[in-house]
Amino acid sequence: MVGAQPCWKLAYTGSVGSQSLTGIPVVRELRDDPGWAGRARIWPFETGLSPPNEAQIVFAEVWPSWWRKDIRPDYGPPNDRAQVRTVAALFAAANREGALPAWFAGDPKLTQEQRHQVETEEAWTLGVIAPKLPRATPSPPSGAERVGVRWGIPQRSPIPTSPSRRSATGPSLSPLKGGERKKVKYAYLRDPAAIYRRSFATIRAEADFARFPPSLRPLALRLAHAAGDVAILDDLAWSRGAVQAGRRALANGAPILVDATMVAAGIIKNQLPAQNPVLCTLHHPDVREIAAARRTTRSAAGVELWRPHLKGAVVAIGNAPTALFRLLELLAEGADLPALVLGFPVGFVGAAEAKEA
Repeated sequence: MVGAQPCWKLAYTGSVGSQSLTGIPVVRELRDDPGWAGRARIWPFETGLSPPNEAQIVFAEVWPSWWRKDIRPDYGPPNDRAQVRTVAALFAAANREGALPAWFAGDPKLTQEQRHQVETEEAWTLGVIAPKLPRATPSPPSGAERVGVRWGIPQRSPIPTSPSRRSATGPSLSPLKGGERKKVKYAYLRDPAAIYRRSFATIRAEADFARFPPSLRPLALRLAHAAGDVAILDDLAWSRGAVQAGRRALANGAPILVDATMVAAGIIKNQLPAQNPVLCTLHHPDVREIAAARRTTRSAAGVELWRPHLKGAVVAIGNAPTALFRLLELLAEGADLPALVLGFPVGFVGAAEAKEA
């Protein structure tokens, strides 16, 4: 399934490992409840890949993003609520139409070995009866240029060279008779505007922007583009009026506070409306001492130096969960309020919790 994530994944986009680890014991307790244990079944482990006709209560896995384009934004917010209500309506409609039994059968193209693995170990996602394939990538040019080319990159056997004589130019500039160099042409899109258009068209075709207010859709589009994954938009949350507040702040010359030089480097400064200063305090000479004294990360220590600049600022956190946690602590202690906080920390520890906070 395109965009689906492993159920044990603990970090980054689409991670549900923590929900799996905490949810499985709850499902087990519910399954064994004496009030209905005799009437309940876990599909497909206790039913096989077939309709659980003898069960009145069925435990099954669903993936709302399988029906991403059908999710009704008016059923939310939050997005989880909209997903649950939409999926329940889809299941009810399938039942009325007599299509639901086929959903319990899974993909009919599964081999016997695959079915056995699904029924005894891997499980299945209810409603998935055929693969959804990713959008096809344009083929390379036809004719002679296509020979030996995959996705526009010439395929060659490695050229044996000794380490001492290996050329920095690589195999694409093969020496010819007389010392000339062979010119190689690659088939790829060069026009920056065309690349953006094609990228954004792909995102619009794959993602459902209906649940976002119109003012937020350009930001959502850029987020999916930067991540290279439209599934990130399923977890995007926002406050009412956030986009307008950020735009006003930037137009008025507010500073942009960032937690990492990587975030600062990603800001196209000549497109800022008022030559807004971009401040990253991570490498300030006092940061190491503050971090040691507080027994925290340098990223969190750098946030301490934001105090004089916070009022009306735009804050963009794209690296450290500890930076977002410390910012929230400062605000709870009465620090000046920024106009907008963009909280996108990453990592294996604390990222999801910081965003929830």
